[in-house]
Amino acid sequence: MRIAATLLALVLFSGAGKAAFAQTLRCVTDGVAMNGRIDPKSWYVSLSASTFMFLYENGSIGEDEVTGTYSMKISTGETKTVLGLKLKKFMVEGKSYDGIRACVIDNQNVPVLIGLSALPGEEEYMEDLITKAKEDEAVKAWSDSMAHANKNLAIKYFNEKSYNLAADKFARLKDAGQLDSRSTYFYICTLAFSGDYRRCVDEGEAWLKENDGNPNQATVEMLLGASYQQLGEKDKAIRYKKLYLERTVPDKDYGTYINVLLSLGSCLNGIDETEALNYYKKAFELVSDHGGFTEKMVSDGLVQDEAAATALYGMGISALRSGNKKDGRRWMVDAALCGNADAADFCRKISWRLKR
Repeated sequence: MRIAATLLALVLFSGAGKAAFAQTLRCVTDGVAMNGRIDPKSWYVSLSASTFMFLYENGSIGEDEVTGTYSMKISTGETKTVLGLKLKKFMVEGKSYDGIRACVIDNQNVPVLIGLSALPGEEEYMEDLITKAKEDEAVKAWSDSMAHANKNLAIKYFNEKSYNLAADKFARLKDAGQLDSRSTYFYICTLAFSGDYRRCVDEGEAWLKENDGNPNQATVEMLLGASYQQLGEKDKAIRYKKLYLERTVPDKDYGTYINVLLSLGSCLNGIDETEALNYYKKAFELVSDHGGFTEKMVSDGLVQDEAAATALYGMGISALRSGNKKDGRRWMVDAALCGNADAADFCRKISWRLKR
């Protein structure tokens, strides 16, 4: 008798195993090792549909172990048609049993569920397992509750800009293995804002490996770029800042986008002046469009904008270092007119007038 997947679909029932305890048991079904859990509302060993099909298709369960279909009343009171089995070999926690009655259920959460009276002569053993499982679940529930409260408190500190307090809470959660992806993201932000740059890059690098495509990926890359810049590791700073620019657009976070362009120019000063100049120029163009001013308005001294002034100062430095004195002088004077103090000091030392 060949059991087709279409026949199997007709004889599965759902709802079983919902009361299963989370304690994981080591099971071996006809030579194949897998995880199992206790289901005190069931009388049999139950295999999930996917587990049964795997064991059947690879020959671990033979046709002679399939006993046919029969009716079973489940915990909701409903009667369902079940595919019955009689397993030749079944092992739980190192104990071996022959001829165990089993059935197939539509449960994808765990491969094997073990009913309270599924194992002959092991009622006391099963009761001990259930008691331990209840204790483990109680401890886990308390631990999860405390972790949830501490995560909320850490995020509260973060929102209040109490970064050192937030970092301490997040670090304790990490040590307890209670940080999920979202909480780790906040932890990375906290480390960057609190000035713990080395830990920020360590946590950020690990997070990125596990969260490719995450909506917060660009932000983490930006924070890594800023942290590496603070640590003096310019190559890595440049790499992560460029990744941030590739994954986002000015409209999404205008201020951050401009700051990354300006900081990229700063990182590239002394390394590649042409590339640095391009990033400064792009920043100036975006700031000009955003502010609605022209180069003439700048040269007439009508614009006081910190980002524009920083971009113009960077453009002036890069041009002068590249030997382009004409543009370098023009941009440096414009930067001073926009309110950049460094540019004003430079022009004063060179005796450049702040008028065209």
